[in-house]
Amino acid sequence: QKRATGDLFAVKALRKRDLMYKNMMDQVVAERDALIAAANPFTIKLYYSFTSARHVYLVTEYANGGDLYSLLTQLGRLSEEHARQYCAEIALALEYVHSKGITHRDLKPGNCLIASDGHIKLADFGSCRGIYSKQPYTEYISTRWYRAPECLLTDGYYGYKMDLWGAGCVLFEIISLFPLFPGN
Repeated sequence: QKRATGDLFAVKALRKRDLMYKNMMDQVVAERDALIAAANPFTIKLYYSFTSARHVYLVTEYANGGDLYSLLTQLGRLSEEHARQYCAEIALALEYVHSKGITHRDLKPGNCLIASDGHIKLADFGSCRGIYSKQPYTEYISTRWYRAPECLLTDGYYGYKMDLWGAGCVLFEIISLFPLFPGN
């Protein structure tokens, strides 16, 4: 909470030692850059990023409605109107993100936050890549229930369309209350 104004913020604190050990410093920079580039009403807003001796911090807007996964778990089935609204907002977020050359690569209900005004905010760009970044991609991507077939069936050659697959899986889960592909 900002003392002067009372505004609330979310702070993502990442230990530098863990990032170095996992060779993920580039991903943190990519996440920061993606949040800056993708600033629009349907993505979480990055206010600040800074480092200390031990941590990297990303300060974003606080979405006090929680995430879509928790909402579905608590409320169960959403009304058709809310389902339509959330799916449209996810589509608008992806359209804008893709227009900025960014592939989210981990679209799932847990990464769709709900702001105080009830609108969806796409968050957690920690797995993102630029649409034109060099392929093949060999690192971990996407949560298995929302992973597009091209991620499983190719040698790392896939693009922004995997986000559209993930959006379809999220839509299915909003309507049915269970994942489309809940394999183990």
